[in-house]
Amino acid sequence: MEKPHPSEVSFILPPPLNLLPFRPHARGEEIVSKTHEWAKKKLLLCFPSSDSFDRFWKGKGVMFLPLSFPSFSDDRLFRAQNLITYLFALDDVISEDIDNNVDISQRDQTKSREVYTQIAGVFKGSHVENAGPWASALMDVWNLMAGFEEEHALRARHRDYTYEEMKFVRRKSSGMDLTILLIEYGIHVDLTDEFKESKSLRRLHELALDQMLLYHEILSFRKEYFAGLDEMNSVAFWARPGHSKLQEAVDTAMMLITKSEREFVKEREELLKTPLGQQSNVFAYLEELGYTMAGCQRFQFLAPRYHGLNHEWNGAMSGKFILTPEKTIFPSVSDG
Repeated sequence: MEKPHPSEVSFILPPPLNLLPFRPHARGEEIVSKTHEWAKKKLLLCFPSSDSFDRFWKGKGVMFLPLSFPSFSDDRLFRAQNLITYLFALDDVISEDIDNNVDISQRDQTKSREVYTQIAGVFKGSHVENAGPWASALMDVWNLMAGFEEEHALRARHRDYTYEEMKFVRRKSSGMDLTILLIEYGIHVDLTDEFKESKSLRRLHELALDQMLLYHEILSFRKEYFAGLDEMNSVAFWARPGHSKLQEAVDTAMMLITKSEREFVKEREELLKTPLGQQSNVFAYLEELGYTMAGCQRFQFLAPRYHGLNHEWNGAMSGKFILTPEKTIFPSVSDG
């Protein structure tokens, strides 16, 4: 993919469908404050300095949950937020971005391997006091490690893989698979049997994952592109040399987002008319899943994590987005 300017690329987003209602958690900000206290206690030592931790926090990764899970009980939202905050911090060190440094391409992966080894040791029985701060924080939250390891392995193949292979790994390493699992935890339901028995329920799960992942791929592209890590991004995969241009790749992603969202709304409505869909646990899950998709979309636009630490979202979701190493320049609301 060629850069039209050494320090700038851009793409145009069409107006989104927004077929799903958006409803944030009523006490989200209050619970975010509690997570901040937890993070200062448990994660601060994982960072090179307090300034580094502060920059991480300004990325607003923690806002993903209160924007996306309105029906969670307060205590479970707090626990889930701790997990997600841990995973975002871990994602930064795995991608060598612990200081939000865009020039990551100049670094090696020594630090990420060191941290991965430290954490993996916990699963092999290492004593926490001997395992370091990352392992210590892990003991307070449950962590999904497979996605990070698989992304390392796939990255080593230097794009010698299919889109489907990459999508499978990205769902895990970006946390999208985990996001769906958190719904059951947060609203106190267990749909293990229903998912085993219902092809329709599994299909809605797949559509939701596709919609959420592709919004993530478009809107996290700036961060990964200027860090030299874009090879594991779907948009960059389509826009690699000899294939599509960046705008064509974004258009492909938006086409698939639109298709997934339309089909999700249609097929969810059909399932809710069936005896399975009228079960209280299934109904609650499918309602929350729709809110999660809408909240995840807005989080991708809002997060300074993806658009630069001084980013304040103006509400624009369409128009020309200019990507620079320092920030995403959003269109004005009137332009979008």
